Amino acid sequence: MSSKQPLLTASLDNEGQLVLLRLSPQFEGHVPLALLSSLPDFVADGLADFFSGTDPVLLRIRCSLSCLTPWQQQIIRTLAGIPRGKVTDYAGLAALAGHPGAARAAGSACAANPLPLIFPCHRIVHANGDPGAYMHQPSHPLKKRLLEMEEIEFSSNGRIPREYFL
Repeated sequence: MSSKQPLLTASLDNEGQLVLLRLSPQFEGHVPLALLSSLPDFVADGLADFFSGTDPVLLRIRCSLSCLTPWQQQIIRTLAGIPRGKVTDYAGLAALAGHPGAARAAGSACAANPLPLIFPCHRIVHANGDPGAYMHQPSHPLKKRLLEMEEIEFSSNGRIPREYFL
């Protein structure tokens, strides 16, 4: 019996909306075609868009955030407004959502994000440019790979220069 975790897990609700998208720690930033073909078409198309450099706008329409509180939903939806190739810190995210001063709460909402590629919490970093945690793991290598896919460069100390901040 293998204890190997699938690279990607997608779950749909009874209405066919995407409610959960999880990546394994072994995920390296690309989705094999065989894996895409095992997913519902709208999920596969959205992920193909994401990994080809296009925001998965149509996939977001078919997502449900009903497992989150209304406040968490507002923060998670705000993530969609952060463009590829840019980052912000938790205070910046809270301000974008209309809640300046709620940086810690914004961070907690990001930690609850059930759809991390569709609502890109990898674009939220510490104010000092440190990438921070991703998918409940400190210094997750996938966060760095995703940011590099978006042409964000890291300084020699592993931080993101201010030029990439909103």
